[in-house]
Amino acid sequence: MAALAVEARVGCCNLTSDNTAGGMPEVVAALTAAVSGTAPSYGNDHYTKSLNAVFSKVFERECTVFPVATGTAANALALASCCKPWSAVLCHAGSHIHVDEAGATEAAGCGVKLIPIEGANSKLTSESITAQYDATTRYGDYGGVPAAVSVSQVNESGLLYTLDELQAIGEVARVKKLVLHMDGARFANALEGLGCSPADMTWRCGVDVLSFGGTKNGCLAAEAIVFFTGPDTALTADFRLRLKRAGHMWSKMRFLSSQLLGYIGDPTDGAEAPWRRGARHGNRMATKLAAGLASIAAGTGEGGIRVLQSVEANEVFLSLPERVLNGVFRDGHTCLDIGAMSGQKGPGELLRCVCSWDTKEVELDAFLQSIRTNALAEPTGSIDEVPARVATPAPFSTKEWQGLGAVPLNSKMVFHHRVSDQTDAALAMPIFCVRGVNDGPTLLVLAGVHGDEFEPLVAAQDMLESLDPATMSGTWLCVGCCGVAGYLAASRVAPSDNKNLARCFPGDEDGTYTERVAFALTRDFISLPEVTAVIDLHSAGRVARMVTLVGYNLFRDPADAELGAMSQALARAIAMPLVWGHRCDPDVCARSSLNEEKGSRTTLYGAYLHRKPAVYCETTGTGGLDVADVQRYVDGLHRALTHLHILNPGHSVAAPAVTTLDTVDAPPALWSGAENGDADKASSGHLQSQNITPVAGIWRAAVDLWDGVTAGQKIGTVSTHFGSTVFELRASKSGTVVLLRHLARVDAGDFLAVVV
Repeated sequence: MAALAVEARVGCCNLTSDNTAGGMPEVVAALTAAVSGTAPSYGNDHYTKSLNAVFSKVFERECTVFPVATGTAANALALASCCKPWSAVLCHAGSHIHVDEAGATEAAGCGVKLIPIEGANSKLTSESITAQYDATTRYGDYGGVPAAVSVSQVNESGLLYTLDELQAIGEVARVKKLVLHMDGARFANALEGLGCSPADMTWRCGVDVLSFGGTKNGCLAAEAIVFFTGPDTALTADFRLRLKRAGHMWSKMRFLSSQLLGYIGDPTDGAEAPWRRGARHGNRMATKLAAGLASIAAGTGEGGIRVLQSVEANEVFLSLPERVLNGVFRDGHTCLDIGAMSGQKGPGELLRCVCSWDTKEVELDAFLQSIRTNALAEPTGSIDEVPARVATPAPFSTKEWQGLGAVPLNSKMVFHHRVSDQTDAALAMPIFCVRGVNDGPTLLVLAGVHGDEFEPLVAAQDMLESLDPATMSGTWLCVGCCGVAGYLAASRVAPSDNKNLARCFPGDEDGTYTERVAFALTRDFISLPEVTAVIDLHSAGRVARMVTLVGYNLFRDPADAELGAMSQALARAIAMPLVWGHRCDPDVCARSSLNEEKGSRTTLYGAYLHRKPAVYCETTGTGGLDVADVQRYVDGLHRALTHLHILNPGHSVAAPAVTTLDTVDAPPALWSGAENGDADKASSGHLQSQNITPVAGIWRAAVDLWDGVTAGQKIGTVSTHFGSTVFELRASKSGTVVLLRHLARVDAGDFLAVVV
C-alpha cells in the first residue's frame, strides 16, 4: 500500500483519495471554538448533546447519534450492536467492511461472521440477499444466523444504489428480520448524486442504522453512527457501553461533535449546508475529469485512455497507458493504481481518481493537461505527430525545434522546444511556424509568458489555423506558450521558483527554471538573424481588467531612434484601441536585476539587446477567455504581417475606424539620472506600479475603463470587512482609466488602477 503515501507536488493534483484533503473552514472554525474554555467530559457537553436534535432535523425523524473518529469504528460498532456473537452480516464481497477493515466487525462483534455475496458493479440486490439468506439458513442455525445486511452508498466501484434498489433491499430486510446498515463514508456525495433528501435515501428505504461519513468530505476526523430510533431501543440502549469498551468514548468528545456540527451547519437557517456544498463540488470535479479524459482520448487518438464506468458521485475509474501514467507521476500528480496494487491488473489498467470538496479546478486542469501532453509523447520522450487542425500544404510535425532552416517553404508546422537541461515533455513549449511560398521577413510572436493569461494562447492557435502559406512571403513564427509551468498551474509565475518570466530577460543559462526559459527564448528565437520584429501578447490576468492596447518603447539615445520609430510604426499598424509609447532608458534596464518585479528586464528589453523592433499587447483579462479580444489579437497580428510585407495586402484585415487613444509618456524622471527603472511607473510597461493601496481590504472602483478623470477625482475606495472606508484613491493626474483591479480583495501594496 506504499502508493497511498505518495504526495502530489505543490500546484499538482492529488486524486489518491478524498481523505487527502484538509478541513472545511466551517469545521475548523467549529473545532477552534470548542477548544476554548472547559466543558463536561465523556459526551456530556452541549455540542454532543445537541447532535440528536440537529441530525433529527436533517433526517426528518428522531435519531440517536454517537460520534466516533473513524469510518471503520462506525461500521464495526454499528454492526456489532445489531448482532450476537453467533450472528452473521450479509455484505458484498468487495465491501469495505469485508476487504479493507482488518476484521474490525468480527472483532467488535466478538466473532460475528461476515458472509460475502458476489454481485456486478459492487452491488447487492434483493435477489442475491434472499438467495444467500436462504442458503445460510437452509440447515437451521449451523451456518450462522444472519442478523444484518450492509450496503455501501457510494459503493466500492464509485456507483450508487438507486432509491428503488434500496427500497427493494429494505423490503427483504424487513421480511427476513435483518437490520439494514448503510456504510455512508461518502454519504453526502451519494445524496448529491441522486438529488434526493437524507430521509429518502435512508429510513424511508428501510435503513435502520447509518455510518455517516464526515472525514472524506471536510471533517478533520469525525464520523457519526446514526440510529433511526430513539435512545432507549434495543439497538441504542447500551451503545455508550459498547463505545467505552471499544475505546471510543472520548473524554473530550466535544472535539468530535463540534466538527460534525460545523460540517452540518444549521439546518434551519436556510443557508447552503457545508457538507452538501462540499460534496456537490467533489462530484462536479469528477464529472469534469471524466469529460476531460473523453476529450483527450478523442483528440489524441490514444485508445488506452478510457473511463471505465459511469461517474455517479466523486470517483472516476479509468485506464491510462503505462507510459502516460508514468509521465503523469513524473509531473507531480497522483492517483491510485488499484489494479497494480492488487496484482490483478497491469500498471495503469485500473486507476481510481477521487475528487474532494477541496479539489482545485486549476490543479485538475493541470492533471488533464499532463495526461494530454504525455499521451502525445513517444516512449523515447519525443512527441508524436498530432493530427492537422486544418488542411495544410505540409503536414504538422512536432519534432524538436531546430531553427528556421529546418522549415521548408510553403509549410505549416508545429514543433516542441525544451529548456536545455529539461527532459520533462510536459514542459515543452509549442512552436508554431507558417512559412510562405517565398523567403521574406519573419515576425516572432510570444504567447503565454504569464500562465494566467489565456487570450494570447488561443489567438496563437487561431492564427495557426487561419494563415495560408500560399498568401505569404516570409514567416510567422510563434512560441505558443512560453511559461508552460505557470500555465499548467494557471499562475502568473512558475511554481518551482516563483519568478516572473516577463522580468527575467535575457535570462540565465545556469539560473532557475524561469531564468533558463528566458535565456532559451532569447537565444533560440529573439536573437535569430531571420527575426525582423517581436510581438509579446498578454492580458490583464486574473486580478485585473484593462483596455485592449499595444505598447512600445522609445529611447533616449539618438542611436536608438530608428529602432523606436520602427516599434512605434509596428504598434500603429496593429492598431489597438490604445496605442501607448513608453520612454525607456536601456542603461537603467541593464542595472535592474532579473525577476525584479518592478524592474525592466522585459521581453522588449530582450528584443532591444538584439536590435529588434518590438511591441507588447494587453487585453481584458479577469482569468476568463473573451472571444472578442482573441479576435482583436488575430486581426491585429494579420495587420502586423501586412505591415512587414509578409502577408499579401489582399489577405489582411482592415484597421478599426478609430484608435481611441494614441499617447506617449512624458520624458520620465529616470532620464534626469534617477536610478529606478520605474521612476515614471508607466515608462517600463510595468502597469501595476501606480495607484498602490497602503492598506488591505475590499476594493470598490468608482470609475470604469475608458472613463476620463481629472486630477483629484475619486477613483475608488478600500474598506474593511466591517464596512469602514480606510483608503480613498484619487487621481494623481488627469487622463483616461485604462486598467482597474478586478479582484476585490486587496493587500497593502496591491495596485488599484492605471490612468494615462
